[in-house]
Amino acid sequence: MSAKLRKIAPIAMILCVAVITRLLKLSDIPAGIHRDEAYAAYNAWSMINYGVDSWGYHNPVYFVAWGSGMNVLNSYLMMPFIKIFGLNVFSIRLPQAILSTISVYFFYKLMNQIFGDKVALLCAFLLTVCPWEIVMGRNNIESSLLPYFIIMATYFFVLGIKRNGWFLCLSAAMYGLALYSYAVVWPILPFLILLQTGYALYFKKIRYNDVRLWLAAIVLLIMALPLLLFMLINYGIMPEIRTEFISIPRLVYMRSGDISLKLMPDNLVHLLNTLDRQQTSADVNSFAEYGLFYKFSNWFILVGACVLISECIKKIKNKIYDERTYLVIWLVCAFVLGTLLPRVNIIRINVLYPMLTMCLALGICIMAKKYWDKFYYAMIIVYMAAFISFGMSYARNYNSYVAEYYQPEIEECIDFAKQLQPRTIYFDDTISFAKILFYEQMPVSEFIDTVEYVDYPSAYMSAARVGEYLLYDKDTNLESGCAYIFSNENLKNINVSKMQCEVIGNYTVVYSQK
Repeated sequence: MSAKLRKIAPIAMILCVAVITRLLKLSDIPAGIHRDEAYAAYNAWSMINYGVDSWGYHNPVYFVAWGSGMNVLNSYLMMPFIKIFGLNVFSIRLPQAILSTISVYFFYKLMNQIFGDKVALLCAFLLTVCPWEIVMGRNNIESSLLPYFIIMATYFFVLGIKRNGWFLCLSAAMYGLALYSYAVVWPILPFLILLQTGYALYFKKIRYNDVRLWLAAIVLLIMALPLLLFMLINYGIMPEIRTEFISIPRLVYMRSGDISLKLMPDNLVHLLNTLDRQQTSADVNSFAEYGLFYKFSNWFILVGACVLISECIKKIKNKIYDERTYLVIWLVCAFVLGTLLPRVNIIRINVLYPMLTMCLALGICIMAKKYWDKFYYAMIIVYMAAFISFGMSYARNYNSYVAEYYQPEIEECIDFAKQLQPRTIYFDDTISFAKILFYEQMPVSEFIDTVEYVDYPSAYMSAARVGEYLLYDKDTNLESGCAYIFSNENLKNINVSKMQCEVIGNYTVVYSQK
């Protein structure tokens, strides 16, 4: 084996594992579809076929969706895959799975630039096998895109500082895309960028008069401008913008209270508890049995974080340039964000996880250097064993773990109900109307003309009607000629003695044909 092949073989094997774990049985695990997946996919499909989203906007910079908005980037990334493969679970999850795999490579490249190959390989390996990245890479919740774009943005930033300033423009573009991947990052991303840039300027790694720096700033400003207008519109400063080329909508409900400075002490306690337990209750983006990084990892993460931060602080005090400071800035900004968000769940602090994965790798390397040089390889074996155990458990149990949210029976229930040719199909309050839109592929004009919301206006609106589908009212008597889709739990409270029932998993189609 040549020296070049020996060098690329480890990362090539890691990437092969990443591809397999992200793409294998992608349509089947998780089975069914999350309501956020369904709505993002429907908006993508609607824009392909009708040129507008579910609220009638052309190319919106932010979806109105449930009322308080939805990030748009995931839907735009889905569009070419839906165009090629049609609207199905595989096509809508594919872009996320691909980006999850690509992020492993860019994470390796970033860490290689800063720490060297040994640490970089361990970082890439841990990113590949850690449960948080596998689960989020397959679930396709739109907010899960954020870490991938921050990884790429930071890599191109470091490359722009070290090698070629033109990479700063590419970094700015990735940061710009990050803004459209998850709105929760808006409060801290300007500080992250300014602190990283300010650090580079202070140590004269870039110059104020470098045209490439200003071009990067222009790229970022252009990409951020629609979202700045979006904020002005939704704070009532200017009217919404509707054109054939781009739309900046006014939301039904503006969630302006999500960020809280007063609650930071309470939020900090909750954040630390979440990171310690590596889960929040009933969260589809974690797997309670294994946590985010495997539950025996906490001490390694703590060691890596403490040593890294203390060494960077010493370098700053002594006015010594250290590229690791860029990563510390990311780590600190992401952690501060977690203290600003009340009752954070696993998905809301996902921008923190790449840096915690890095700290995990550093903790292992520090322990190996201090106590036993073979500890590095021993821990690779330990994490490989944990990964195999997780993979087997994920394949066997994850579908049942998230069945309440993904509801794999809904498509079959809808198909069965439609075969009865009822005049109306009723659905209960456990079924999101977004899933009906997805499975029915309802023309957007029909949806807009018929939709009736139960709780308009509110942050998370539910629909009483979409097309010929009606939300079941518990005071309504069951009628012949109609079909009803109930969860088995809700069915316990409904008299179906004169009706026929077709049980499909955790749901039942109730009907009585004339």
